[in-house]
Amino acid sequence: MRTLGIDLAAQAKGTFLCELEWRRDGKVFLVELRQNEEHAADDDLRSHIARPGITCVGVDVPFGWPVAFVELMNGQGDIRAWQDRASERLRLRATDRACREAPLAMTPLSVTMDRIAAPAMRWRLLSRLLPTESPPRVEVYPAAALKTWGLPHEGYKRPEQGAARRTTLDAVTRALELTLSGPQRALLVDRADALDALVAALVARASTLDRTRRPPAELALLAAEEGWIHVPTCAIMDLRFARAALA
Repeated sequence: MRTLGIDLAAQAKGTFLCELEWRRDGKVFLVELRQNEEHAADDDLRSHIARPGITCVGVDVPFGWPVAFVELMNGQGDIRAWQDRASERLRLRATDRACREAPLAMTPLSVTMDRIAAPAMRWRLLSRLLPTESPPRVEVYPAAALKTWGLPHEGYKRPEQGAARRTTLDAVTRALELTLSGPQRALLVDRADALDALVAALVARASTLDRTRRPPAELALLAAEEGWIHVPTCAIMDLRFARAALA
């Protein structure tokens, strides 16, 4: 089984891919870690997603927009003024509001009001052209996964915060008994977007094992329209063995 993690930026620069192989004996291998190719960038992502053996893809990007926002843009909906208490639904999706609740208590970036909207539009455009037989894709919020695993989830993005990224990487490699080459380790410590791609590949594995939070029944239809953040419900080490994780 192989999982693919993508930390998606608006352009190829800053977009990273991480492919992991999960073997039945519990061994895990980092197959590929690289930046999105500049030429034909979207085609590069689509071809990698469709590679034989990829069973699930975790993407660090919102998969949709709040239904209330889409209705507003179409001249519809029941929100009449910005001061309306319901206007929060223009900014946050159901999954964003769920993340804000305990125990996670985190608020993702707003896909309608923050810069994350540009990568989201890129994802919507490129994903529309994926082959029908492509593996399932799940939305990932790396900071939420890191917090769930008790790892640094704040203060790890800036170039000078390599110590926090090293702490996370050391914990992941210990839990998975994952061996990295020198260049792979250096890239994961140097670039937060590379590390987020690795985390996305881990969450994709958790999703295949049915160890991520799914939307409750009353939000299922809304989540299908807006997207749903998959937050892991198991420890990192539980990802190695499918039977142990599902027990």
